[in-house]
Amino acid sequence: MGVYNRPIPGEHVSGDAILVIDFKGSLLLEIADVSGHGPKSHEVSAMISKYIADNVCRDLSVLMTGLHKVLVGTLGAAAGLLLLDIASQTFQSLGIGNTGANRCVGEFWNFDDVDRRYFRSCGQSICSIPCL
Repeated sequence: MGVYNRPIPGEHVSGDAILVIDFKGSLLLEIADVSGHGPKSHEVSAMISKYIADNVCRDLSVLMTGLHKVLVGTLGAAAGLLLLDIASQTFQSLGIGNTGANRCVGEFWNFDDVDRRYFRSCGQSICSIPCL
């Protein structure tokens, strides 16, 4: 797996964060897009990745709630988490803002068959889908 991140022309860093963590037979992926650009946004994106790396767990709602608390008073960000369970061939995805998970191969997902829970207090949605 690889990642690529390119700042806008004229900047040397960006507010985009991408992190992949091998965690107890699973992969935890984090993607974030901090508001703005340049060094200030980059500083917040580093905070996001550090928080996720330091607090990695299988409960994405716990991670996102904690991340929200860390980001209060900053520029803010759209953020997405995806936990890929290798053994069960399933994943969970949770996102805030313009992040999401898309299937690149195989048949399209049938969201009528997906177990979804909505967290009204902070606008989060989480789903668990088999990876065929």
